[in-house]
Amino acid sequence: MPRKRSVNAFTIPEFLIAFGIGIILVGVFLSLWYFAYRNWTVERVRSRLRINLETTMERLKEEVRLSSATYMSGYPSGATTYTAISFPAATQDASGFYTLDSGFINWDKSVIYHLYDNPSTGNKELRRTEFTNNHDILIVSTQREAQLASVAVAGDGSSAPNSANAITTVILPHSASEKAYMDADFTVTPAGQGFDGYSEEETRVNVSFGSVNLDPAFDGGYHELKFAVIGKNDDSAGWKFGIDTLAITPSGCAREPEICVDHTDLLDTEDSHSSGDSDLKVGPNDVWSGRNYLEYNSDAVDDFITLRFYYDLWRDSNFDNSQRNNTLLAGDDLIIKLPDLDEGKAITWQAKDETGADADGYIAFANPIPINNITVRTIISHEIIQMEGDMVRVVFKANHLEPTKALKITSAYLDVRDGETWKCIYDSDDPSTYSSRVQLFFTTDPATGTVVDYGTGDITPDAIIPQVSYPTKVYSNWAIYPIEKDPDDPKDYCVTFHVANDIDNAHIAYWKGTAGETHSYLRLNDYAQDPTWSGVTPVDMTGGTVDPPDELPQSGGPECTISRHVYAVASIETWSSEGSVISQVYDTKITSPGYNTVRWTEHKPTNSSIAFKVASSATEEMSPDWDSITGFSDNPHTLSIANERYLQYRSDLAVTPLIWTCLDHSAVTVSDADYKSGAITCTSPGCGKYLVPQITTGSTLFPWIDNVTIDWPGPAKVCEISGYFVQRPDYGIISLEVDGQPLARSWNFTSSVTQKIRDNDYEASLSASVEPLNTGK
Repeated sequence: MPRKRSVNAFTIPEFLIAFGIGIILVGVFLSLWYFAYRNWTVERVRSRLRINLETTMERLKEEVRLSSATYMSGYPSGATTYTAISFPAATQDASGFYTLDSGFINWDKSVIYHLYDNPSTGNKELRRTEFTNNHDILIVSTQREAQLASVAVAGDGSSAPNSANAITTVILPHSASEKAYMDADFTVTPAGQGFDGYSEEETRVNVSFGSVNLDPAFDGGYHELKFAVIGKNDDSAGWKFGIDTLAITPSGCAREPEICVDHTDLLDTEDSHSSGDSDLKVGPNDVWSGRNYLEYNSDAVDDFITLRFYYDLWRDSNFDNSQRNNTLLAGDDLIIKLPDLDEGKAITWQAKDETGADADGYIAFANPIPINNITVRTIISHEIIQMEGDMVRVVFKANHLEPTKALKITSAYLDVRDGETWKCIYDSDDPSTYSSRVQLFFTTDPATGTVVDYGTGDITPDAIIPQVSYPTKVYSNWAIYPIEKDPDDPKDYCVTFHVANDIDNAHIAYWKGTAGETHSYLRLNDYAQDPTWSGVTPVDMTGGTVDPPDELPQSGGPECTISRHVYAVASIETWSSEGSVISQVYDTKITSPGYNTVRWTEHKPTNSSIAFKVASSATEEMSPDWDSITGFSDNPHTLSIANERYLQYRSDLAVTPLIWTCLDHSAVTVSDADYKSGAITCTSPGCGKYLVPQITTGSTLFPWIDNVTIDWPGPAKVCEISGYFVQRPDYGIISLEVDGQPLARSWNFTSSVTQKIRDNDYEASLSASVEPLNTGK
């Protein structure tokens, strides 16, 4: 019989309980799903915001990094934080390189990132407007800024200059659907740089403070650079600071701030400061520019010094790579000066070079033989003469083997040789010409009988010419006598002197020449005053076996002989009353600078002159014909040269005339012509024979120049301010403002986007600092 099955079911209470639990579970699941969905929606928005923002910022960074600070502008003009920025861009060629124009990048596009408050949505948008074929506008600051302002106000380029080539794109929000509920923000801040001057040891470092927009229309081209103390290192003992050089692009001339201390006559050397004072400090070595630097003695935060600089110029203060002809680079402040008689003395001829003798010095007789009562005429060959001069002095030497013996010269003269003969030219009708002879004098101190200023030695008291004793050499006084070295008109000179008729005072040094060569003529008795030696035929004694004393003229033998040796005349020194300096070729880095004025700091005594010539060229290999350029001496001088890129100048310095005076009677003066002709006119006892140049030494008696400055208006552009700044244990931290504006070494960009979801604002923000790679140098 079949088994009966039982059937079990929910009771009503059980069903109600199960149903309730199900409802709860469904609610939980729905709540979890809603929570997850809501969070996912927010994160999706946030992710989209961040992705869009990062994409925008990376694009902006790349474009700015490859741009040039030279042609960048911010809006609003004069603000410290901008809501729009314009910067140049360039078209790449097929290889990915920028096209060049005369070696420079051809910036043919302008890119503007700008914040625009869209009236149709009520939200702000970050937009990008690009202008193509925009080179002529972006290089002119006024047009570039007008274009930027128009775009920033209108939101696009439709009403801006070059509007036909403008394209505007909304960067944030990315899509049209986002515009209604997404808000963007964008700010740009130029970032400057401070400089910490602290160091344990005195040193200097190269610092770039950043870039600033300079315009020659601003205050006539003048700009104020304000250096202010903003703090100090914890290890520093003070608040001072020091500046060695400053440079302003584009030309980048290294300017010497120390000239601001005491050269207010220059174009751009005004300075003002809050407290303390500025001093000139000498650097630790010659590597420091101009050997000096400017130190400001500040003692607290906010102390400042303001330097007034002109934009733009070249100032030649250190005369680097200059060509100097008979001028010196002298002093701690590096001036170009005409040398005095001590500074400018130059050996133009030496006996050892004339004869080829041992460079160690003169050769003495193995057994010293006096040449008493003999006149010697030494030939000064034009091939051996090294340089020209307006004044000359002769150095005499005695034999050095017997200290008890000496050399006494009774008279000496300097002449021009007559061709290749033993004669000398003398034009008695025109004693002021080069062909006139000049007598050589020796100045002695009557109290001691020694040579004054020009040598030392045992001098016979009151003698016209001194005797030269071991181990000294004796210099003649300077004589006004031009030594010329003209390859088209070569001249030999001769020094003629008579040795005293005194065996103990007739011992000379001599330099041994090569057999067959003629270097001097010897004649018995005193013929020093006779330039022509007429009535005599010298006997050739230049053979290889003939040496002193065999070649000496003597009674009963040859009256006059030819020698291959040089006697007593060791060397000749010259000094020139004229000198010049030719500057290096300077690159203004501008195709057509528009030169204004040349000026310089000078010292010009009444007996001196300073003249300048300036030339320019389109190429660096300039070689101006200085003789064809008209010089000028007015300071300052308005230039009328061609406005070419490269620049060079020449300055000629001269002293004329020199006056001669008696050593012991300085009130007595003798003219140049009288001195040269031998017509000595002074009447004081003993004065006529002992004359010295009235102008001898001392920087106040000779002309000099410094700080040669040539200026031109620099182009309106963003310029870099840099230079060498000093670090010391007591120096503080400084910052720089130009015309009241901070410098932009780099640009800080901040961008953000905000989106409203269910009455909540969600924001993403990014910041970046970018330095343009192309600074316009």
